[in-house]
Amino acid sequence: MESLIRNRYGITLVELMVSMGIMSLVIFGAAGLFVNSSQSSARTQTQSNIDSDVAIAAEKLNNLLMETRSVTIDSNGLGLTYQLPPTNSDGTYTSSAKALETTFRRIYVSGTDLVTSAAPEVPILHNIPAVDPDTNTTLRIFQSGVGEKEIIVHLVSGRRATAGAHVIYAVLTTRINCRNMQ
Repeated sequence: MESLIRNRYGITLVELMVSMGIMSLVIFGAAGLFVNSSQSSARTQTQSNIDSDVAIAAEKLNNLLMETRSVTIDSNGLGLTYQLPPTNSDGTYTSSAKALETTFRRIYVSGTDLVTSAAPEVPILHNIPAVDPDTNTTLRIFQSGVGEKEIIVHLVSGRRATAGAHVIYAVLTTRINCRNMQ
């Protein structure tokens, strides 16, 4: 009988069950790591997209407001009205120090988008929340700066993460110095 046990080449049912259990743990562990890695990648990509959108919006606002001569910020801080100097026939701004364009232009929040009166159908920035995530107070986008030629722009955009239930935000505060402000 002893020689029969030593010459056996097969595995027992218990050994098979133990090895299958170990393999199942390894497979489920690897699948869990893959899912977490995928969710993390999606969150990182979402954050990167929002950061880029906010930076592009800040650059657009800087370009729109840099040459302005007159700015009035709405009392709620969600919009502003501005006027540019008139342009010459070649498209450059006139050098007259006091001249103002007759057109009043606006930048304002419409719904959850930041738009301009010139192209309200093409938002500068999407997904603007009503509450500032940093301060938990009502969001104010535009404020007067320290000098009379400065506008402080506080841009916030957020999106629900595709892989999670929380909202990812990007916040950027920039100062725009209006060269031609009177």
